[in-house]
Amino acid sequence: MTDPKPDPRKLFDDMVEIARQSADELVERARALSHDLAARVGEDETENASHRAAAAEARARADATKKQYEAGLTAMDAQLKDATSETRQQVRQFADLTRANAEKVAKEIQASAEKARQDAAMKGGQDQNRQG
Repeated sequence: MTDPKPDPRKLFDDMVEIARQSADELVERARALSHDLAARVGEDETENASHRAAAAEARARADATKKQYEAGLTAMDAQLKDATSETRQQVRQFADLTRANAEKVAKEIQASAEKARQDAAMKGGQDQNRQG
């Protein structure tokens, strides 16, 4: 399981690395395309074969790089989901605690109001006895 509280600096560094890998993949795909074009327009069959081989190598590097950054994205996604899940759980716990405290305070206020009403009734009764 991943760390529930990801380090923001590490997340940023991971995002930068994923972006770099994504750019590297695009560079390799562009390199493969340029070799493919050179192989198609070239006159020398030996040179064309060399370009086709270079294009295949560039595509293989691009595919490998893509797998790396996709794995990084998957790991980062899991890390963020874990952090979000823990945050949601903490918010729920805080809400439950707040609700319990609010109910307790409401009961205390109710009890105090009832006691004040009773005290007022007793005092009212005592005042009537004194007057009578």
